[in-house]
Amino acid sequence: MKILSDEDTIWHELISRLNELGFEHGCVFVPFPISERGHGIPDEEVPEICRREGATALLTTNRREFARHLV
Repeated sequence: MKILSDEDTIWHELISRLNELGFEHGCVFVPFPISERGHGIPDEEVPEICRREGATALLTTNRREFARHLV
């Protein structure tokens, strides 16, 4: 299962540790692709990016912003 780690959670150490823990469960954590614009991808574009990347889930900590959108 491919899990994208969004802009707020793409710390190298976190991704490495999650991959260590998730390996036995078939989980692979991948940093969110950064566009030419850098950070600040509009929330409305996130679901399409996840689909395009073949992600099953999105890891995010941006509760106040992203969680208010119905996806």
